[in-house]
Amino acid sequence: MLIMYPEAAGLSSDCVTAYLSLSELNVAEEHLMVTILEAAELPFRSVPRIATRVCSDSTVGAGATTVWEQWIEPHGFIPMHFHDTEEVLVFLEGEVVLKLKQRDVHVRAPASVILEANELHGLHPYGDDKVHLLGIFPTSTPKIWDAEGNPRPLPTNDTNTTHNPYELNESED
Repeated sequence: MLIMYPEAAGLSSDCVTAYLSLSELNVAEEHLMVTILEAAELPFRSVPRIATRVCSDSTVGAGATTVWEQWIEPHGFIPMHFHDTEEVLVFLEGEVVLKLKQRDVHVRAPASVILEANELHGLHPYGDDKVHLLGIFPTSTPKIWDAEGNPRPLPTNDTNTTHNPYELNESED
């Protein structure tokens, strides 16, 4: 097995890219490239309403997939928005109120929600639940638009969205 450190790919030396030969893997391809990202290599950003660990996207070398691991405290939220690609939400802990264009749906972990491209959605924890989830996209560069179609920042960069629009309606849940 040949192990190469990927400075040439623009990643830090803590990230190891391994090239495995056909004889080592007993597969039909001559070489496979595997990128292993340790915890220190995964960008983590906490903004006032949500904390996000970037497990996979273009910033860490992924070419076609984004995976965000996210934590939302009881009064946190994800505002109404949509994407131009499908999104899969995998709820690992907690219960949320998933806000859709036509209705609200309660989702309790463990559960997955598949949202089609351009599906307007948002969410907030139900009651005092803390929520742990994965957001998965079939692109390494997801884009976000608000309900009016204006571009929104990625959750790792959104330090300005602090007003929880759902707090007024929590008694209706």
